[in-house]
Amino acid sequence: MKKLLAGIAVAFGALVASVAPSYAFTSVGITTVTAQTTTGGIRTAAFTLLVRNVGTQLTGGGSAATTPVTWSGVDPMVTTWKLADQLLVINSTVTDIGGGIKIYTDNTAADANPRFIPPVPGTPFNQQNVAGGLVKGGAATTSAPTLPMAWTIKTGTRTIESGNALTGVGAADPNTGSEAAVFNNRFQWLFVTDKFNWAPGIDFNGDGDVLDVGDTPANRPLDSLYTTMINSVGVHFGQADTEFGAAPDGTNSYVFFQANFATADVQQLYRTNTLRVEAFLQ
Repeated sequence: MKKLLAGIAVAFGALVASVAPSYAFTSVGITTVTAQTTTGGIRTAAFTLLVRNVGTQLTGGGSAATTPVTWSGVDPMVTTWKLADQLLVINSTVTDIGGGIKIYTDNTAADANPRFIPPVPGTPFNQQNVAGGLVKGGAATTSAPTLPMAWTIKTGTRTIESGNALTGVGAADPNTGSEAAVFNNRFQWLFVTDKFNWAPGIDFNGDGDVLDVGDTPANRPLDSLYTTMINSVGVHFGQADTEFGAAPDGTNSYVFFQANFATADVQQLYRTNTLRVEAFLQ
C-alpha cells in the first residue's frame, strides 16, 4: 500500500511540474539570429488570348486580330445592357508582385477607327470627354458620346443569363443593378475605361474636381487596380480594388463583356478597334 501511495505521489508531482506557470521560469540570456534569402526567378507578366463564342467557351476561337467581339439582336428602342456574343479566354502567368494584365480602350489613339475626338478641348476630365467604350462609326473621327462597356472576369466557364452567382453571368448596370447574390449582380462588372481619361480622371458631377463619390479619380497609367484584370494574387472578381481572388498561373480565365445601348441610334455602327489587353511589370 505504501508503494502504491508513493507511486501516486510521484505521478502527481510530475503533473504539477507539467502545468507550472510560465512565470516560474526566468530567461537568463537571449541571442538574436537573422534568417534570410533573396529569391531567384524572373518577374513575369505574360498571357495568351483567344476570342471564343459564349456558346462554345471551351472550344474553337480565333485570334484578336481576326475575331471581333460583337453584339447581335440590338434594338436601341428596347435594349440597354446586353452581353456580347464573344468572350476572351486568357491564359496568364504573373509573378511580379506589382505587375498584371489590364484592359482598356484607346479610342483617341492614332490607330483608332473611328477615332474619338474630345468635344471639350482643354478640360480632359469633363464628363463629355469620356472616351471609353464603343465609338459611333460612319466617319474617321467623331465627338459623339460613346456607349459604355463593362467587363467581368471568371476562373471558369459560365452559363449565359442563367444559373446563379457561382455558375452564371448576366448583364447588369454596374452602378444601379442588383446587389443580390444572383447571376446578374452588378458587383461583378467593371466599366471599360479609356487611356485618355486615366491621368485626369472624370468629373461626373461637374464641380471642377474628381474628388467626389461617383467621379473617376485620377489614376497612375499602368498599375491602376480598377483596370487590372489579373495580378500576382489572381483575378479581379469584384469592383473594389481589393477584390482579387486566387487563380493559379497557367490556367484559363474567361472575360465577358456587356454594353449599354440605351442611348444608341437605330441602324448605326458602334465599334472600337483599340480594345487593348496589356501585360505590365512594375
